[in-house]
Amino acid sequence: MELEPPLAPEPGPPTPTPPPETPESGQATLRLSGAVPPEVWNVIGHKVLPRLRQGTALTIGINLSVQVDSASAEGMVADLEQALEDLGIGAAVRIERC
Repeated sequence: MELEPPLAPEPGPPTPTPPPETPESGQATLRLSGAVPPEVWNVIGHKVLPRLRQGTALTIGINLSVQVDSASAEGMVADLEQALEDLGIGAAVRIERC
């Protein structure tokens, strides 16, 4: 009695390709950007910044602009410089007159 050769298994679904590894496996960088209305400026400091501090390598920058009367611009610059110095960030934040 002759035995028949076994049947070849049916092909299954293709094996998924694993996602490419990131340079720092297990690390992700989150960046927040966009315009923030004045009524929520303080809320950012109370609700968002504490959550960001849970991570590492947190950096925060600012980009502010305002239009003022030319006659009062110099006085405002002096006030802003003093406020920045009082906060200890006078050397880190520059004021430009455009």
